Amino acid sequence: MVLVWLLKGSALKTAAGILAFLLMSVEMIYLYKALLRFYWPNLVASIRGWNRTAWMTRLAVMTIFVANSVFITLTYGAGAAIALWRL
Repeated sequence: MVLVWLLKGSALKTAAGILAFLLMSVEMIYLYKALLRFYWPNLVASIRGWNRTAWMTRLAVMTIFVANSVFITLTYGAGAAIALWRL
């Protein structure tokens, strides 16, 4: 029943959009944590002393990572769409 509902029109697009957002979020969080662990392995101990400015900077960096991922994904998608349209 749910599968039939998902296979109809906009529900499938909505589900694909939510799944793409979740996968992109997991990818960005993993990348951010991996970079922190690689470049600053002792950072976890110092996070407890962060103030509001430090947290806002961290949020800004994460926003830039997500925006970059969205931009690259849209650029690749547009390139693929143009290539398929020219076939």
